[in-house]
Formats: sequence, C-alpha cells, structure tokens
Amino acid sequence: MIITTSRKPSQRTRSLVNDLARVFNFKILNRGKIPLSELIENKDDMIIVEELKGNPGRLKIFNFENNKILSMNLSLKLQREVSGKAFKNSGKLGSKFDKNTEHLKEFFFEYLFKKLSNYKEEDSEVVITFKTVDESTFYIEVHKGSENMGPSLKIKTVKILDIE
Repeated sequence: MIITTSRKPSQRTRSLVNDLARVFNFKILNRGKIPLSELIENKDDMIIVEELKGNPGRLKIFNFENNKILSMNLSLKLQREVSGKAFKNSGKLGSKFDKNTEHLKEFFFEYLFKKLSNYKEEDSEVVITFKTVDESTFYIEVHKGSENMGPSLKIKTVKILDIE
C-alpha cells in the first residue's frame, strides 16, 4: 500500500506520513506535481493525507477493489509528541477494539488491515488500539506492550465515498 500527501505538504504532514509508514510498513510516494487523477489511474490502493489549515486533517484510504474511499477527519499527536522517539515496526501488527468500537472492526479490516502483509490478529508485538471517547469520537493509537508509541489519531468523522 502507498501513502502520500496533498501537494506542498507542511512539515507536520510529512512527519505524519513518515510515522504511519514506519508503523504500517507503507511505501511513501513523494507526490510533487502528480495530479490525483494520475494516481487513481494506477489502481494501487493508497492513503492520501490531506491538510486543513496547514496541518494534517484528513486521511483518505482508497480501496479500488470496492471502488470506495474511506475518508476520516482527524486531529493527532505525532510519534515524537507521544513517545519522544521514532518507532519502526518490523514485526507483526494486530488490532484491538473496545466494546464501543467493535462495529468498526470489519470496516477497518476491509479498507486497511487486509492490505497489510504483516497483519496478524493474534500474537502481535505491536497493536493498533481503537477506543471511544464519546459517541461521535474515537482514538486510534499504536501500542507496543503497554506503551503508547504514537501516532495517536483522534477520529472525528468517518465517511465512505464512491470513487468517480
């Protein structure tokens, strides 16, 4: 899976892309002046980090198998803000959902986890945790053992869009 940014990304957006690439083992594409239509033509599943007011504010996960886009508005803390260090995951990756986010499990499996070669449900050293704050907001955090490694994403809205 490829991860890239909107055009002319801020340093904070580039840092988020690097953090996500290290955790999920994504390939980073430096977009430059490549138009979105050209990226979509390749039919490679990808994530685009978009900016709102100069900060990363939206993740779009493209799933060409279903011709859908999972769009999430978010706020975040980078790895350096959460744990004070850069963390690279070289092992298995798992997920953990609390009772209020259990309904999102299939959703994220279909759009993200099934595309990852290192995703294993059990016996994972690194766990992506989904936990609710209130009815409309939930967090996605990266844990190694009991330590939060970052990044920490606060998801405000989730939409599924059709690829046109």
